Amino acid sequence: MADDTAAVIIPDDVSSLWKSLDPAVRAALIASSVDPSSSNNGGTATATGGGAQGRRALVSSGPRITNSAHIGLSSFTCRTTNPSWIKVRENVYDTIKARRLDELASKAQVDISVALPDGKVLVEDKVRKI
Repeated sequence: MADDTAAVIIPDDVSSLWKSLDPAVRAALIASSVDPSSSNNGGTATATGGGAQGRRALVSSGPRITNSAHIGLSSFTCRTTNPSWIKVRENVYDTIKARRLDELASKAQVDISVALPDGKVLVEDKVRKI
C-alpha cells in the first residue's frame, strides 16, 4: 500500500485546506482513515462496540478496581488539631507580608485625579496601604 500512496499527487487547494485544519482534527481524520473500527456513527456507541465514544462504559472491557477502600483513605487516619505545617506556612506568610509592607512604605505617594461626568473630581493615592 505504500507504493500506492507514494504515487498520489495532492492538488494545491487540498493541500492548503489540510494545512489550515486544526492538528487535532487532522489526527482524527488520519486515525479514522487508518483504523476502520474507529468509524463514527453519530457519537453513539452500542454494546457491540459500534463507536469510539462511550464504548468503554458500555462494553466494560477495562480493568476494574477490586479494592473497596476509598482513594486516600489511609492518608487521613487521624485528625490533628494544630498540624506542624500550619506554623511553617504562617511564618512564610508573615515574612512575605512584612516584605510587602516595607516595599509599600518605601514608595512615593502619587495622587491620581479622576474627573466624573458631573464635574466632581476624586483624588486618591495610587499606592494604597494595606
